Amino acid sequence: MQEKFSRILIGNVLKSIRVEKNIPMKKIASALKVSESTVSQIETGKNLATKEKINEICHVCGCSFDYKTDRKKMVDLVLYIYAQYTNLSTDEMNSAIEEVKNNSFISCSYARFEYYLILYMDGIINQNNEDVQLFKRILEIGKSSFSNKELSIYYDIKALEKMYLNDSIKALECLNQSRLYDNEFLMNHYHYCSIYLNLGYYILAQKYIRKSIEIAIKEVSFERLCYLLLNQGVLYLNTEQYVEA
Repeated sequence: MQEKFSRILIGNVLKSIRVEKNIPMKKIASALKVSESTVSQIETGKNLATKEKINEICHVCGCSFDYKTDRKKMVDLVLYIYAQYTNLSTDEMNSAIEEVKNNSFISCSYARFEYYLILYMDGIINQNNEDVQLFKRILEIGKSSFSNKELSIYYDIKALEKMYLNDSIKALECLNQSRLYDNEFLMNHYHYCSIYLNLGYYILAQKYIRKSIEIAIKEVSFERLCYLLLNQGVLYLNTEQYVEA
């Protein structure tokens, strides 16, 4: 099972590099002196690429593969950055993001998709002028290698992107996908309550505010709790419950 996962992961990494560099499969096949079908089997994980093949493919793509990056540490970093975003710990979050951005060699490693998930988070959360469409194209190729928590984070950030675009329907679709993988992330429920509060669906908003407050207290996320209490106050005002507000 682990070997199959490794084949799929490295295949996805190599495919996403080729796609990003806009290099046709035919060119890779010609350089390796193999058929396009063989290259396709490597990219889909049907065949395991040897270290020699990995190096050759990356050479054609104008990069070199980094075997030293610890993917598990990068997965942990994704979770850490998301946790800092949840807790409104902006300085800590951005410090970790900058550390990743200053080590671009990670983009050509087993942790390639964690690297781009962090860039995507940065682009949306911080509203930077980043090529988020490129990040999403790369992540769509590699999301099959993500853990459930990473998938939940990915779809929650996609929901946030749609919220910024005032596309509530798409945002809710992304949140529903996020919940399929992890239903205990505070920000997922927080985003639900924000959307429903904005749309005037106060019963639904109340449901998610309560769930969010429950998680925030459990996680001792007091900064985010303050915003949740403000949302509760707005809901009471909009439903003419002035004493409660």
